[in-house]
Amino acid sequence: MGLDEIVRVMKGWGTSLLGFVKPCVPVFIAFVAGLILAGFWSAWLTKRRKKRELEQEKRARERAFTLPDRENSFVRERLNGALKSLPDDGLAKFDLASERARIGYVQKLLAKLKASPLAVADRLETNRLARSVLEYAEKEKLTLTEAQKLCDCFLSVLKLAAKYSV
Repeated sequence: MGLDEIVRVMKGWGTSLLGFVKPCVPVFIAFVAGLILAGFWSAWLTKRRKKRELEQEKRARERAFTLPDRENSFVRERLNGALKSLPDDGLAKFDLASERARIGYVQKLLAKLKASPLAVADRLETNRLARSVLEYAEKEKLTLTEAQKLCDCFLSVLKLAAKYSV
């Protein structure tokens, strides 16, 4: 084997090796660029997640409610009394004389709602509210739960009126 033959064989290796490596270079570059982008994206997501967690903790701290110190019994008693629901023993009666104007207004709104084109569910809700308001309007005095239910009826009628722009 002569020197010329060895040079020819080595040139063949170089061409075949170069023929294999040449098309792989762009794929390798794309792979490395993808790894770099994945690293940046992961860092960005981690930073974003931490930022959201800090915001949620801040909101939770703002919403947290703590009672005052035990030494401040006056405020503690008032807050505990306000946080407890009032018992409905049937003895508390509310006079509807001051509510007649509001009941009349709600009844006018219900009449306008009945006259307007409503969805089926809203029409059923309007009919139920009209019956409830009429039932409570006929009474002279209401218990605590009845007064709360009447107030809920008022709110529902106002929501429906706002929904349909009545």
